[in-house]
Amino acid sequence: MKETKQDLAVAYLRVSTKEQEDEGYSLENQELSATEYAQKQNLKIVKTWKCSESGWRKKERKHFEEMLDYVQNKRNNIKHVIFYSSDRASRNLSDYIKIEQLRENGFTIHYSKIGKRLEGNLSSGDKMYGRMLGTFDEFYSDFISEKTAPAMIIKARKGIYPSNTPLGYLNNKTDKTIEVDTERAPFVKELFQKVASRKYSIRALANELHEQGLKSKKTGAKVGKSTLYRTINNPFYYGEFYWKGVLYKGIHEPLISKELWDKANEVLKSDKPYITGQKFAFNGIVRCGVCGCTVSGGRYKKNQYLYYHCTQSKEPHKSPFISEEEMIEKLGKIVSDVIIPTDIAEWLKKGIKIYAIKRDKSNKSITELLLKEQKKIRTTLENMYNMEIENDLSETKKEFYRKKEAEYEDKLKEIDTKLNKIGKNAEQIEQEVEVSIQLISNLSKWYKQGNPFEKGEIVKALVNEVTLTKDNEFVPHYKTPFDIFAFTKKNLEKNKDIKNIPNVEEVVENLSKKEKNTRKGVSLNGLDFKKWGG
Repeated sequence: MKETKQDLAVAYLRVSTKEQEDEGYSLENQELSATEYAQKQNLKIVKTWKCSESGWRKKERKHFEEMLDYVQNKRNNIKHVIFYSSDRASRNLSDYIKIEQLRENGFTIHYSKIGKRLEGNLSSGDKMYGRMLGTFDEFYSDFISEKTAPAMIIKARKGIYPSNTPLGYLNNKTDKTIEVDTERAPFVKELFQKVASRKYSIRALANELHEQGLKSKKTGAKVGKSTLYRTINNPFYYGEFYWKGVLYKGIHEPLISKELWDKANEVLKSDKPYITGQKFAFNGIVRCGVCGCTVSGGRYKKNQYLYYHCTQSKEPHKSPFISEEEMIEKLGKIVSDVIIPTDIAEWLKKGIKIYAIKRDKSNKSITELLLKEQKKIRTTLENMYNMEIENDLSETKKEFYRKKEAEYEDKLKEIDTKLNKIGKNAEQIEQEVEVSIQLISNLSKWYKQGNPFEKGEIVKALVNEVTLTKDNEFVPHYKTPFDIFAFTKKNLEKNKDIKNIPNVEEVVENLSKKEKNTRKGVSLNGLDFKKWGG
């Protein structure tokens, strides 16, 4: 016997209260009714929505909207929608109109309880009857809402939270009390303690708590960052709760103290970055190019693996996890890019001598002029002092002399300042810059030999910061003069033309400024030369 082809259908079943289940509206009964009805109509149900939700709470009507999206997707090839009854289909006029639009667009609407099938064009009487049902259902929902609201407020005034409990608690439906969820409550306590310590970002905590076993009580999935944010903001955990905008004192058992709740929320609202209890070698070097937050180290998979990741303190976004090995490799490239090639080093050494001699001559010339001016002012002052001693001057002249003497004294101080700033001679400049060149030429070798913290110390001496792009690339922002070396090296790699090297005076001047003597020896941007074997 040849089988007839079955049309595809979906079923939407809903119950909103325990009382309705007791009255025969249970999801099981509705599903049985829909299945038997589909068989009689030669329909094949390919997807069923079984919803335990309130029809008059718009935020809880998401399943209804999901069903509408599914059937209107042409790829699913659905032409029939089965409801148990009209009040199970819609509880307001707007939902009924959406169902009516489905029918007008070629769908067949079925009500399995009464065996009703609606399709094609309806008579004006049937349309009016349907809309009256939708209006009545909406009125009934509003009536239930108005009837329930005062009872909820009375319950809240008694200290009983009138809705589903948050993470870490359970609703005891038997005696209608609130109990501590012994499985998840320890995780909630740990969440508050770790946020208050300012050692963990919310993203890091979401991953860590999930690895430790925290799961959603509804879906069993990972508890996301948004849920953790709501948890920390919720006063329920120290014994109070909001209902209809009013704060009530609850009779449920608090999980934490008010002091801990305040501290955790203060940290959460702060724009200061999280610190970490454990030191990581490359913290403070890399910054996220997407949101501008720091890229910090953290341990994952039960503390076994070390990765660096954007803290996302400002906004959540996709960001790569970078292992310490990858971090060392990428930063090593940044170090090697400032190593002075042999030809540039030779060019610098020649340029240093010319620059140092030129600088020395200029310094001597300036010194001679300043000393000459200094001698002239001192002679003038001496003559003025003698005039005051040898002559009986009027008070007006005495006052004039005092003002002029003060002006000349200020000029002498200014000359002394300029003389002190003239600084190093040619020999000093040559020696110091050559030491700096030697230090830079060895950086790559020392970077490879050093431990992670020593590697981080070298990178911090070279860059202001490193930007992590959305493509997982590192873009360095070098300090001077390393920016000049990096630019020069890149330019030489392109055309091998040494004429493109920046002015030698600029390089030497910056090297001389960066280099200084310390008790230990010579240092460059905080790197001690003797420490690194120079």
